[in-house]
Amino acid sequence: MPSTETHPDDASSIRANMASNSVAEDTPLLRSEPTAPSSSHGLEDEDLDVANQSVTKQRAVAIILSVYILIFLQAMNMSGITMAQSTIAADLDAYENAMWFTTSFLVALSSMSPLTGKLATIFSPRSMVLVSSLLFAIGCLVTSQAHSFAVFIIGRVITGLGGGGTMVLAFILVLELTTKRNRGLFIGITNAGFTTGVSLGAVVFGGLIGKIGWRPLFWAQAPAALLAGCAIFFSIPGSMRSPGQSTDKDVTLRTKLGRIDYLGAVFLSATVVLFLFGLSGKIQPIPLASSLGSLVIFILIESGCSLDGPVLHAHDGARRIRLQSRGQRQHPHTY
Repeated sequence: MPSTETHPDDASSIRANMASNSVAEDTPLLRSEPTAPSSSHGLEDEDLDVANQSVTKQRAVAIILSVYILIFLQAMNMSGITMAQSTIAADLDAYENAMWFTTSFLVALSSMSPLTGKLATIFSPRSMVLVSSLLFAIGCLVTSQAHSFAVFIIGRVITGLGGGGTMVLAFILVLELTTKRNRGLFIGITNAGFTTGVSLGAVVFGGLIGKIGWRPLFWAQAPAALLAGCAIFFSIPGSMRSPGQSTDKDVTLRTKLGRIDYLGAVFLSATVVLFLFGLSGKIQPIPLASSLGSLVIFILIESGCSLDGPVLHAHDGARRIRLQSRGQRQHPHTY
């Protein structure tokens, strides 16, 4: 007869196997245990509620209202000119060139927009907002006092330069001062300011131009823009830095000016200006061809990454806005 005696080691191994099977049978199929990915999700959730730069609630309210006013004025200036165009052309005897009242503004705005992001990394968004609002105010004053077509266009160009900088800087401030969770809300508020300005600009200009004339409609925008720009300047902490901006406080203005890629900026602006000029009115092939040539030269210049890097750089606010809109904004240390 075969022996039924169990070796002590075999008995202990059997009990261990039974215990492990018992645990396995009692354990739910979908176990709830903390894992490494869940902890990383927790860190990501915390990161959603942290802004790159922090300000007090009072400063935040002042910045939001001031940015809204600047965007509103820019959009109102853009749409209101369509209602005042015929009256201004009659005053300045410029019926044949009336199309340039709007075109000059848009050309300057389009040329300044891609440069503002780079300038914000050399100086600071805080300083650039004040400069942009000052340009807008000066442009409105020059426009309102113009008694010739040439002076009026100069005023429109200056206004466009200020408006182009304001639009880009508004989104840079949103990206830097708001959390990722609330960023979409504040971008929507900024766009609402633009939409409201475009909608009301023609209504306001059309309703008032017959009563007070076109000149007050322009100079009245100057103090509002300057006040809003100053409010943003004094509400943003002086320690605020944009991504890629040097933290060395001893850098002189001359050094900062020397870091600007002037050659790249000139050819980028020439590309935009010539392209828009070629499409204004009747299509003109020579400006369009010149725009293409200027673009090629610009690309060759920027491929060398001269001076402080290319005009269109990953640190620029304009590029960061494009990345944000696609939901692909990276952590600052990856730039």
